[in-house]
Amino acid sequence: MKEITKKEVTLSENNQKIKFDYLIIASGSSYNSPFKEQNIINVSRALQLKKNYNKLCLAKNIVIIGGGIVGVELASEIVEKYKNKNITIIQKSDKLMERNNQKTAMYAKKFFEKKKVKIIYNEIFKKYINKNVLTNKKTKIKADLIFLCTGITSNSSFMKKSMSNFLNERNQITVNKYLQIENNQETINNIFAAGDITDINEEKLAQNAEKQASVIIKNMISLENNKPLAKYNSKPRIMVISLGRFNGILQYKSFVLTGLIPAFLKTFVEFKTMVRYKS
Repeated sequence: MKEITKKEVTLSENNQKIKFDYLIIASGSSYNSPFKEQNIINVSRALQLKKNYNKLCLAKNIVIIGGGIVGVELASEIVEKYKNKNITIIQKSDKLMERNNQKTAMYAKKFFEKKKVKIIYNEIFKKYINKNVLTNKKTKIKADLIFLCTGITSNSSFMKKSMSNFLNERNQITVNKYLQIENNQETINNIFAAGDITDINEEKLAQNAEKQASVIIKNMISLENNKPLAKYNSKPRIMVISLGRFNGILQYKSFVLTGLIPAFLKTFVEFKTMVRYKS
């Protein structure tokens, strides 16, 4: 999309304008890297492994920038599927998956220690020169291949010309409890937003986006029939983190379950989701 106004959408490809009665914005987010080197790969999920199979086979030293959920799952996939690789995770804070339970972070840390994955805490990736990563503390790490799992940005550029007053300082779309776009001055009743693009303070998970989609559909029907709108309730949900094929972490609030059961559950959930989308 090129631009959105209160009445129409302009497409990027041919400048075609499409009027709407209702609009749902679900443009998501992406990893926006300032680095253009061929061996630095922006990653949004572990499926990027398949796309970069040849590079992974050739690389001996692999650096993963970011120790959040994406970085942890990616490192786990690599260490399980590709043997004899030197893997390093660079994490800006003092623990992995900093927004998750302490038990979750500690289990992932111990998993990587057993697999001889090196973790560098409290440092930030600054440069990539001559197949070496340099951090803000001048640490140097050999790197044939780098996966960038940080620096996520909202895909909201189409809002900036006419609707920038509905963006917060992180360029996320501000929404109300009914998921209609809203700012301090006004609410646009027929424009909704869902998923990573919103300013809702919660983990940006697929299951949350699905719940939001359900609320938006109900609310569009309610608006057509002059009925009360449904609220979206943001709350902690069960999270399953993969540590390879046969290990994982299930977290719900303060409860943490680790090992084989979460791994199988993650596989089942992904399989079920794929079947549903195919059908």
